[in-house]
Amino acid sequence: MTAPSAGRDDATVRGAVVLVVAIVIGLALLARGGSGGGGDDEAANGEPSTESTASTEATGGSDSTTVPIASSSTTTAPAEDPASITVAVLNATTQGGWAAENAGTIAASGYQTTEGNFGGEDVETSQIYATPEAQASAQAVAELLELEVQVAEKPAEPLGDAGQDADADVVVVLGADSLG
Repeated sequence: MTAPSAGRDDATVRGAVVLVVAIVIGLALLARGGSGGGGDDEAANGEPSTESTASTEATGGSDSTTVPIASSSTTTAPAEDPASITVAVLNATTQGGWAAENAGTIAASGYQTTEGNFGGEDVETSQIYATPEAQASAQAVAELLELEVQVAEKPAEPLGDAGQDADADVVVVLGADSLG
């Protein structure tokens, strides 16, 4: 007599189907940025997710595989909505209208802008300052202007000659290096 194998075959087929469905769902989530549509990855700990774990528990196995979502070694927080960020652009060069020209570039990306002159002497190296909450937006502004600078914390005192940056989230001080 032989033992019935239909039950075992059905379990194997069901396990394979569950595994295929899990893989398809995982690939769909990866294609959508890994958020699963609910945004729970960031909401749970306030940081962007950098990896996803798939398990073979549905088929009775205990192996687990970690798959990176982001290919870069660093993950930055997403920039805030540009319309909610005010960027003050200050000219610290001898080039007239330079702040207005760069403010136009920034405004074209949806940021609120103001411009004016730097309150100190002209500088060689551009600098970007930001409030702690606007660090990601400040980095995005640096990329827009093709400035290779480190974002520093915005000082308490305004940097503009007329204080036009007092309420700004991000302050760009254009130095001679920005003239190209």
